[in-house]
Amino acid sequence: MAQEAKQLSLKELELDPSKLRTTVRFTPKEYQKILEDSKILGQTLPTILKAGYFGRLPTEILMTPAQYKEFVRIYRGVANNLNQLTKNSHLGRPVPEKALKEFIQISNELLVKVSEHCV
Repeated sequence: MAQEAKQLSLKELELDPSKLRTTVRFTPKEYQKILEDSKILGQTLPTILKAGYFGRLPTEILMTPAQYKEFVRIYRGVANNLNQLTKNSHLGRPVPEKALKEFIQISNELLVKVSEHCV
């Protein structure tokens, strides 16, 4: 019988801190490794897991998956335009003003998207 995770509301969590638990599944190899590390470090498994999650940077989500997808789309456009402009300039071809304006516009759009997610 499979256990289903129950999402507790914030109100429930505030009332009963003992409900702040979760289950983590490991492969036998992963479990053996974390047990060995626990003994070597003299720390409990929860302490090691918390340090692994909260000890990394950044600890907050900077973009949702949809925002990240949009960022990558714009970034690819900037990279593609830059490659085309560079190729033309290396070949001694004149760079069309329209292409430069498009590159600047997309670059600015990218900067706006990035600045929206920076503190």
